[in-house]
Amino acid sequence: MIAIVEGWTKHLLNDLGFTEVPEFANQRASICAECPFNDKQWCKECGCFLPAKTLVKTENCRLGKWPQ
Repeated sequence: MIAIVEGWTKHLLNDLGFTEVPEFANQRASICAECPFNDKQWCKECGCFLPAKTLVKTENCRLGKWPQ
């Protein structure tokens, strides 16, 4: 639950221009953009909102697509 709150908080702060997106999140977003489970920024595998999930360093892809 904490990871969900952290992800959404970081996502909102980025949208408002208060923070920059870290490089690891950009890499994850690029991977997700090419994934067939990506449905308009929602993952059909885990149900997460990808712009928020990619920002949480402790999160990982259920399909093992993100680098460790």
